Amino acid sequence: MSEKISRFDGKASIYASSRPTYPLKTLHQISEVTDLPTDATVYDLGAGTGLFSQILLEHFQRVHLVEPNADMRGQAENVLPTDHSTSIDAEAESFPAEPRSIDLITAAQAFHWFDQPRAKAHWRQVLKPSGWVALVWNTRIPSTPFAEEVGNLLKALVDASPQGDIPQDSADEEILAFFESAQILATEHTTPLSEQELCNLVMSRSYSPRSGEPLFAEIKEKVQDIHASYQSNGLVDLPYLTKLYIGRI
Repeated sequence: MSEKISRFDGKASIYASSRPTYPLKTLHQISEVTDLPTDATVYDLGAGTGLFSQILLEHFQRVHLVEPNADMRGQAENVLPTDHSTSIDAEAESFPAEPRSIDLITAAQAFHWFDQPRAKAHWRQVLKPSGWVALVWNTRIPSTPFAEEVGNLLKALVDASPQGDIPQDSADEEILAFFESAQILATEHTTPLSEQELCNLVMSRSYSPRSGEPLFAEIKEKVQDIHASYQSNGLVDLPYLTKLYIGRI
């Protein structure tokens, strides 16, 4: 297993319980742009714990979930209905599919991990000539002091990480260059977080320490202090912008 894939080992449970879901409006945007039928062939790549796959199943009858990390994939298999989903142990650059068989490829919070030239070459082989690609990210909006403090803490963790190069969310220009033609659609939403959910959100990052590792207790205490400073009735809202890049390659 490559180091890139194993970075999320042992983090599936806290990832699934703390990462923000995606607004149904994003699904509606995909449906409106593509006009695909509900029985379209859909592959969700780098699907992780199945957060976006669950959203896709609100419209499409079946989703093929592609995820190379066994821990994350197992979490997805526990929550997705087996009669409407297919779980595939593979990477985004080489997953098995018949040539020109796929209507829609999606990747939520994952594209920046892919080898993009290899992915593009493979996707062009397996997509129908009329097929679509939808890339999705949830990004924090630093519009509140709470959101700004959370962002600063995560940046400090990236800077201190011993993992070396950590892929970051790509810039609009880089993402659009992947497409022949595409558009960007955005939706704002908020996620209320308890202290434990905020702690899990921070610790679910690939570069965050695991329980028992150096800095874990220190980071957990910082998270608790941040939450305590802004909570109301035990919760704090974290604002997000969901960006959808959708088009053809």
